[in-house]
Parts: sequence; structure tokens; C-alpha cells
Amino acid sequence: LGAAGQEWDDERLLRAAKFLTGAMGRDGFPISMPFHTAGGVSYFQPSQQHIIAAYAQILEHVDTVLSPVVLKRIARFLTHTSNDLGNDGTAWRWAHADPRPQRHSEAQTAIATIALDRLCRMLDRRINDIVLRHFNRKTPTLRLQELFYPDYGLALSLGADSRRVPISIALERMRAHIGSVSLGEPYTERLYSAVFHGPPGTGKTTLLEALALSAGVPFVEVTPSDIVMHGTDAVERRARAVLRALSFLTRAVVIFDEFDSVLQTRVGEQAPQSILTFLTPNMLPKLKMLYDAAKDREVAFALATNVLKKLDRAAIRSGRFDATIGVYPADALSRYGRLYTEVQRFIDETGIAIPPDLTQRFAEAVRRSRAWSMQDIGRPGWFTRPRSVSKLRPDTLFYYLFKNGRFPPMTGLADDRDLWSEEEIREWKVIESLEEPPTSLASSIREKSEKAAFK
Repeated sequence: LGAAGQEWDDERLLRAAKFLTGAMGRDGFPISMPFHTAGGVSYFQPSQQHIIAAYAQILEHVDTVLSPVVLKRIARFLTHTSNDLGNDGTAWRWAHADPRPQRHSEAQTAIATIALDRLCRMLDRRINDIVLRHFNRKTPTLRLQELFYPDYGLALSLGADSRRVPISIALERMRAHIGSVSLGEPYTERLYSAVFHGPPGTGKTTLLEALALSAGVPFVEVTPSDIVMHGTDAVERRARAVLRALSFLTRAVVIFDEFDSVLQTRVGEQAPQSILTFLTPNMLPKLKMLYDAAKDREVAFALATNVLKKLDRAAIRSGRFDATIGVYPADALSRYGRLYTEVQRFIDETGIAIPPDLTQRFAEAVRRSRAWSMQDIGRPGWFTRPRSVSKLRPDTLFYYLFKNGRFPPMTGLADDRDLWSEEEIREWKVIESLEEPPTSLASSIREKSEKAAFK
């Protein structure tokens, strides 16, 4: 009932879970009637392993009491009907079959393996529920295919030899890790943790939210308040507890957000403490613990920071984070490609009349949208097409393009280069070069874009 309709919020399923929990015996679920008897010699019953798998599936989705006694009985049954074959693995038999190794069957082994997988899924889900009660969770609204990626021009200009990982590829590799998907060359090495850095307003958190929604897993936001909620003296102990709890999660996306801000207000004469308090040398092994756990438990996590320069380099090196990725305002090529795609789709979907000067207005929109906030320009009517002509609103970019309105006002992002790292300064120079009048580099990149990203 639950699996057929994916509707688990049903009182009958809750009653079934409670009934089955009480019915579990030392040798599995009692089955009084055999499927078949043949002259009193053969005695066939439905496989207990199959029933256990279905029972675990119910417990995975129905919020009821999980009995340790029942779990021990299930473990006892699976142990009793199994046989260790050494290097060949483990095999299972039908509960009433001859216990000698040769009586183990491929069919019962397959069913028992499915049951074990269901039990693991159920336990992971219940552990997740316990851990997630203590953290802030968001409900994302965008998927990866709906994102406005800002770094097409930067990635193309730096080339394949650059150490920079394009944002879109990094997120897809993280999604592959969550789904336990093995990728081919050149992405055989898993990527599941990253530092996303850049100015405020570039959508770093939105990227991770979209990853969680596309992967179909919980999105967990950890902020400094989770570390300092019990006071200054307990910061280190609390940080250790938070990281340990996160290491128990399975199939989730975790973001450490605002960790470059002040952790705590002034207490007496004590000066405010920064995020570096959390990243003290004796806490670095805890980040390594989370990294190792995330590898096995299909968790992706990221640190979102506005100021990369202030972070302890030992804390964000390889072995704790797989990549360091700058997230900046959309470069000229990204703006061109996004707006071109959205305008073309808007015309195709609505049949709106094309203004004679659309090409000129389009070029003006790309030129004047430099350094705009991603949260602002990603909204419908800006660099995302409206749903219909009736949704065109004054003081939006699409209204300017199709209704000959005035160019909409928009405030650019602050550019505090004194706080930038050498890597950020170097990448920003590349982004600025794409804003200049066409050069051989810019022309080459635009040619590549027309053949690849925006075909």
C-alpha cells in the first residue's frame, strides 16, 4: 500500500507496524499455513527474509517505536540461516532447509541481501531523523537544471589545465557521490566536499540547496549559533558534538554557512571570537572525521564563506575539503548565455511580438548587468523568463526588452578587494577581461560557447 502509491501517512500502516512488531518471534514471523506440502516430505513457506525486508520498508517510512528486541531477533534469524563461505562471501538458506553449506541457495541469498539492504536503509533513515531534529532544515525550491551558473566564461577562459572545477561539474559530481554513482574519466575520483567562497549575494547557499533537492536528500544548514548556543566555554565541546552528530548522517547535503562571521558577542571584557576558534588545531581531526564518514555514508558537505583569506588554510586543505571554488557575480558569457536561452524560450512559449530593437536592448542588458546579485537577477522577469506575457512587470529586465520600458535599476555587489585572496584576485581579473570590448580571447570564448554551452 505504501510503496505502490508512495503515500506512507496512513493510519493503517502505523497499525500494521505496531502489530508486526508485536508478532515477531525468536525465529521470525509466525506463519501457520504452508504454501505447499507434498506427501509430508516437502514443506514450503514464504521466505522470512522477504517478509523482513517488507517489514523494514514499513519501519523506514512510518514513525513508530523501533524495538531493540525485534532488531536483535531479526539479526539472530539472519545469523542462524547464514553460512560464512570465507573469501566467497556469505550465503543464506530457507529457514527449514538442511543447514549444511551445500543447501544454501542463490535465491535465498539474494532475498536475504535485499532484506539487509532494507534494514540498513531503515536504520539510516531513523538515525537521520534523530540527528536532524537538532539542526535547521530548509525546503529548497530550485533544482540543478534550473540554476543560473555564473562561471561559464571563467571556466572556459582558464581551460582544462586549470585546477578550478566549474561549479556545474562540481555539483554534479557531488550528486553522483550522494547517489553512489561511479563516473567515468576524467571524473573517477569522487568529489563530495568543497569550500564555496566569494562576495555576499552570489548564491552560494542556493547552489547547495539545489543539489539537495536534485538528489532527493535532506538539506542541513549549520551556522555559528549551533556552535555557541551553550556559551563560550562550551564552544569546543559543542563543535565536537556537532561534527560527531553530522558524521552519523546518511545521504544528505550539509552546508556550514556564515562561518566567517563573529561567533559570539562581547562577554564582559572578552573580545568577540571568530570562526577560527572553531578551526583550532585540536578540532582539525574532527573535520577529518566528518570527511571520512561522508565518504562512506554518501554525504556531501560544503563551507560557504565570504572571506576565504581569513580561513585557516590547514582547515580547508585536501583531506578535509576536495575543492575550493570561487562563486562570483555572473561573468559576461554566463549572462549572455542565460539571457539568450530565456529570451528564446519566452518567445517560443508565448508567441510575443519581437521588438525591432531587441538585439540592441539585449546587448545593453548584458553589458549593464555586471556585478548584479544572483539572488536578484535570477528572479522571474530578470534573467529568468516570466511564465506568460501577463506576468511582465514594469521595472524588470524582460519588460525593458519586450515593452520598451526604461532600463530597470539594480544595485551591484560590494567589491571589497582588500579582503580577497590571491586566487580570487587572479580569477576576478579574468572575469573583468570578458567585460571589455571583444578581444581575441573573448571572441574565442564566445565561439566556443555558441558551439557548446548555448547551442
